[in-house]
Amino acid sequence: MEGGINAARSPDELDLKPEGPFSLGFAPEGKSLDDMLENGELDALLGARKPTSFGSSPYVKRLFPNFREVEQEYYRRTGIFPIMHTMVLKESLYRQQPWVAKSIYNAMVAAKGWVLDRIREGGTLRFMLPWLWDDLEQLDQFFGGDGWPYGLEPNLPTLETLMDHLVEQGLMRHRVPLEELFLSL
Repeated sequence: MEGGINAARSPDELDLKPEGPFSLGFAPEGKSLDDMLENGELDALLGARKPTSFGSSPYVKRLFPNFREVEQEYYRRTGIFPIMHTMVLKESLYRQQPWVAKSIYNAMVAAKGWVLDRIREGGTLRFMLPWLWDDLEQLDQFFGGDGWPYGLEPNLPTLETLMDHLVEQGLMRHRVPLEELFLSL
């Protein structure tokens, strides 16, 4: 089911357009996924935003109340932690100007470093989170200093599993070698 999380969207704004045997429905006109979740029309919701009814409706709660422990155990077992985003470069541009890929990669690494430095600035807290220092220390210990590593090699377990699921669920016809999709920089 596709639709707006907290506000209704029209089907022409559909993000996913799968091919093959996989079908995807759209939320009825005038309804958000949050509306449907709260009314019992959906059993669960997975999205990038928190539904408005979470915390205000007795019918909407986390599937795993101890989500942090569950996610940490899964990471310990599999080495998989969800990827936030990927960078895409047109193959034609890469073939004409191969240096662009490395330059973008280096810029992204520098930008991530800059953000992490800002988060860890001493003195007055930049973000008003009471346990920020403790959370940052735990993240560094758990992930070895980088919860979102860049590049193909450190993300192989996640990408290989993703490829398996895409093929299994009919979103891709067959497995494609990851080296054909991602540069190793």
